[in-house]
Amino acid sequence: MNTLSRNCMLHGHGGGFGECGFVVFAEEKVVQGWSSEGLASTESGSEGCLSYGKEGGPEVIPHYYAENISLAHLCELHGWSLRTNPRRVFDAVMFSNEIDLLEIRLQELMPYVTKFVVLESNTTFTSRPKPLIYQNNEQRFSFVRDKVTYSFLPGQTLPPKDPFVNEGRQRRAMDQGLRAAGIADGDLFIMADVDEIPSAHTIRLLQSCDGFPSIMHLQLRKYLYSYDFHVDFNSWRSAVYVFDSKVTKYQHGRVTNNILADAGWHCSFCFRYRRIHMLTVYDIPHIWTLSGYRTSFARAKICLKCFLRSFPSEN
Repeated sequence: MNTLSRNCMLHGHGGGFGECGFVVFAEEKVVQGWSSEGLASTESGSEGCLSYGKEGGPEVIPHYYAENISLAHLCELHGWSLRTNPRRVFDAVMFSNEIDLLEIRLQELMPYVTKFVVLESNTTFTSRPKPLIYQNNEQRFSFVRDKVTYSFLPGQTLPPKDPFVNEGRQRRAMDQGLRAAGIADGDLFIMADVDEIPSAHTIRLLQSCDGFPSIMHLQLRKYLYSYDFHVDFNSWRSAVYVFDSKVTKYQHGRVTNNILADAGWHCSFCFRYRRIHMLTVYDIPHIWTLSGYRTSFARAKICLKCFLRSFPSEN
């Protein structure tokens, strides 16, 4: 059982993960919704925090992996070459309250990541006050303390006309956090949300090989509410970059047609308690899209109450 599987079970996300712990000569999977979602226009005025600009379908890159195969052989299987020295790896996430998922992510990627950049604010994207959950639970992450660069971004207390503006502000602040962490041209940069977790062997492969596209999306196995409930293979927004200080910016949209097959896991709304669901669902920008763009907050709350009743409280 791999690290991610153990941690999922530890945190109550279920144990149905053994068959997903590694990929053996993964075949190409069709990425559904690529055109409709990836090229959808936005009216958010988000100043470029989401990037949509590549037409056409995905160019799926097969992903080969099995235990006890040398890195040189794995690179060769992909048509790549083995590097003399592995790349440094930087993983950057904007953290809100997904504390269990963050621990799972750090445990999975710790062997191969040089620096984790964690950005936290004291307000949500909808400008509601929130505690500094990472800072208040820093001891929980003592196992990786030497690898974490923590950044605090003071929140904006006035509600924006569009919460995607606050999301864009945090993404721009992440660019500064990466520079503070010491990222340099040629390093491997993982750009993903906390719940979009690349597998450790995927990052080991990419830090060890030359010859792959300098920007690739990662196709992740999509789960909903728990790692017990596999939905599809249609999670594609996470990406890896060979960092270029002149052009690389922190964003979360479609930036290339290249996508590496079966490269990790994306577990949406995988929280243990109702209060975390409530904070997350009420305060992410996507609440504006629940009943059509810019739906009223009061109307959205009515829809969400029914949804949240299905999750346990902490008592």
